[in-house]
Amino acid sequence: MSVIAAAVITSAATGIYAANKQAKAAKNAANQQNITNNLSLEESQRQFDATMAFNKEQAAASLALQRSIANMQIGESRRQFNMVRATLAPFISAGNEALGQLKPYQQAGQDALQGQRALIGLNGADAQQQAIAGLSNSPEMLAYIQQGENAMLQNAAATGGLRGGNTQAAMAQFRPSLLAGMINQQYERLGGLTSLGANTTSMVYQTGASAAAGQANAGMQVAAQVGNALGNYAQGAGATYAGLMGAGNAAYGNLGNATSNYYANQGSINAGNALAQGAASAQMANAVGGAFGSYAMLQALKGGGLNSNPNTAGLASLGAGMPAANYGLSTGNAFNTVKF
Repeated sequence: MSVIAAAVITSAATGIYAANKQAKAAKNAANQQNITNNLSLEESQRQFDATMAFNKEQAAASLALQRSIANMQIGESRRQFNMVRATLAPFISAGNEALGQLKPYQQAGQDALQGQRALIGLNGADAQQQAIAGLSNSPEMLAYIQQGENAMLQNAAATGGLRGGNTQAAMAQFRPSLLAGMINQQYERLGGLTSLGANTTSMVYQTGASAAAGQANAGMQVAAQVGNALGNYAQGAGATYAGLMGAGNAAYGNLGNATSNYYANQGSINAGNALAQGAASAQMANAVGGAFGSYAMLQALKGGGLNSNPNTAGLASLGAGMPAANYGLSTGNAFNTVKF
């Protein structure tokens, strides 16, 4: 093979080899960058998952603690309420027993009130007539009449006026006057019972109202304490959820940034790889083109085709008298004429 042909072939091969090496290096670098980029995204995802799991665990622990505190406060409030009830229990029991003992006085007051109403006619004429008749025929009334009339008769007999007009007039006025007095006396007696029943009822009412008020106040205090405990728990839970949401948003933001960086880096890697591949392809094309150009020049030198150009006519003498084998080239397809 001629020195010139060998040089041409060597130059072309060297250019193609260098271009291939450059393309492979660019591809390897791109692959390595892809691996690093993927590892970075995977690490960001791992950190995101770990952060979210940790935040959820901490939130659950915080809620459990707040709920435990609320339950302790509620339990303490109920315990205090039970202590109040236990303290009041003997008094309530005694009050209930006393209420049972006061019922007869209440009933006597009610009955006396009905007797007063009957005497003054508030329950009707028939009831009034029955009440007055009952007094007139009562043993007490009959005893007063008997004693009074006997006393007047004895007095009249002693004075000799047994059959006198004064005695008869006194006897006639005695019973109506006695009955009127008995009615007034009976009304006052009934009034005393009525007052006793009213006072007893008022006392029973006040006792019941006081007991109910005391227990109601204790219950209201317990309800307020329970409400405060639940309110504090709700506020704490709200703050915990708000913190969890904030941490979650931050974690999502970090993951979003990492994902954006991943795609941005991936685009840069692909673009750089494409540029490197393009440069290698251009270098390879230049090497092949240069080889073909050199080959064409040799062909021209061999065949004297350059003689037609006045400026290169002298070059034909370089190949004069030299066989084609000395050039290492022969006519025909350029790919088939290069000899190694």
